[in-house]
Amino acid sequence: MADEYDYDLFTIGAGSGGVRASRVAAAHGAKVAVAEEYRVGGTCVIRGCVPKKMLVYGAHFAEDLVDAQHFGWTLGEKSFDWIALRDHVQQDVTRLEGLYGQTLGNHDVTIFHERATITGDHEITLASGKTVTAKYILIATGARPLVPEFPGSEHVITSNEAFHLDELPRRILIAGAGYIANEPTIDLPFQWPGEPVLADAHLGHVTAPKPVGCTGPIVDPTPQASSTKYT
Repeated sequence: MADEYDYDLFTIGAGSGGVRASRVAAAHGAKVAVAEEYRVGGTCVIRGCVPKKMLVYGAHFAEDLVDAQHFGWTLGEKSFDWIALRDHVQQDVTRLEGLYGQTLGNHDVTIFHERATITGDHEITLASGKTVTAKYILIATGARPLVPEFPGSEHVITSNEAFHLDELPRRILIAGAGYIANEPTIDLPFQWPGEPVLADAHLGHVTAPKPVGCTGPIVDPTPQASSTKYT
């Protein structure tokens, strides 16, 4: 398209939004580049939906093993290896990351595996010092969870670190009550007979005030929906 710039579109951030925007633009003939300082795939693939679902699948095997005994299966001693599950999940995340990168490559999208900063109206400077120009710059960096400072905040982790723990905690307090908070709270507290793997998960729930004129109870359906076994 335009020869005035190095690229027609430069995307900063290769998450779900950045990858799709870059791919679609390239499919329409644009010359596209994307910069990602961490891993291609974003929250959903790398540190969200995909690894979370795999951990949930692993958690539900505890219930399946108990159910199997009612259907004629004789099971021996059961044990759980958190590191094996964690590493298996991360291996599949790496596989999916490769597929995302392959998709961008198949559409001739240039990938810079480094941080990018806007330094001019149409100018981007990469962490390596390389400077490129683009007619359009798309910021698709997403956000980071905020950990406020308070006594004991040095012990706080976010959902990002939860997928890389070296040991599964027996007790955990989760601040917040959105989907990210609800899913590990409801789905992952599984335990083996006589050996709790995750004994307690407490959800710090903040309830909004009732609307004016509302006299009945306000019911949050999320925990019930989250605890329904996947089929």
